[in-house]
Amino acid sequence: MAETKIKPSRAELLAHIRETYLFKDLDEDVLEDLSKDLSWVSLEPGENLFCQGDQSDSTYLVIDGLLKVAVNVDDGSEL
Repeated sequence: MAETKIKPSRAELLAHIRETYLFKDLDEDVLEDLSKDLSWVSLEPGENLFCQGDQSDSTYLVIDGLLKVAVNVDDGSEL
């Protein structure tokens, strides 16, 4: 996971979370507080955000592009 070299401004981060269905009904002061804890992550094509079994305490928003969600099963195949 590579952090972008040019980090977006706090205003840009706020604009993205305002547009997200999950956060659309939050008050502006709550969004401001939330934006203080955000970090911007950029992935290269084919790079994993996280892998099956990893522990995470984060929520991710996809701003641009696509993420593939896959689960490895016992026979070695991928769902």
